[in-house]
Amino acid sequence: MFYIIGIIIVMFCILFSVDRVLRKKLQIPKVEGFIYQPVNKMQAWVETSLFILMIILMFFFMDYVFIYPLFFLFFEGIRAFFEWKYSREKKQYLITMLWGIGYLLALTPFWLFK
Repeated sequence: MFYIIGIIIVMFCILFSVDRVLRKKLQIPKVEGFIYQPVNKMQAWVETSLFILMIILMFFFMDYVFIYPLFFLFFEGIRAFFEWKYSREKKQYLITMLWGIGYLLALTPFWLFK
């Protein structure tokens, strides 16, 4: 179990490094603040609706723990789509996709080595 945590730590270090390189190379500005700001009201509405749906479904699928990361990945996909569709010139969608793929890769060992 400890080697899985070590792999995940190494993967996040690699993700942080790739994030910094991409931001520098593609001149993507760092987002102000810690809380994500939606691109438009439609994105805020969709993400809020999906979050409420996720909370409701968590009560019905408590035993299926592998579903929770899939919701998170779906959120990242929706967020990247809205950033790509409505704010393409900022190129922030590339960073969002990078972190979404990184989370998927970081969570894969937990699914494989239960």
